Amino acid sequence: MTDTRHAARTNLYGYFEMKYVFDSATVSHPSFLSRKVKRTTLPDTVFLLKKMNLLQEVTIYGVDRQKQSLSFLKKSAQREAADNPPPASATMSYNFDFADILDRRRRHDKKQLAKMQKIFQELDAMDDPLYIPPKNPEKNPSK
Repeated sequence: MTDTRHAARTNLYGYFEMKYVFDSATVSHPSFLSRKVKRTTLPDTVFLLKKMNLLQEVTIYGVDRQKQSLSFLKKSAQREAADNPPPASATMSYNFDFADILDRRRRHDKKQLAKMQKIFQELDAMDDPLYIPPKNPEKNPSK
């Protein structure tokens, strides 16, 4: 659009021709910022900048799921340990639960709980300043 209110449209390649005399023209496109150029300084190619929607400051609130799940596992392991105290050393006691034979999921959960308790014990041991990591022969490929 020129200052004299004449307009031109581009072709497929972005070329246009203006047959009218004008002092300045505004080049625009819906997806780009408009640009006003004077006829005396009009280059053969006019570049337009893409419109951007800039956001103000964004604050994201969330929960660290990894810390939350580890905390949950630790609490459940502590509850399980409190509910089932170790038997006295002088007496031997055997627990038998017929439901364990039938409940496959419960057996699986007990195994997972035992693994988690072992992992937490190892992690607690690592907090000790005198901790020396065990040597694991399985991880040594030379043997």
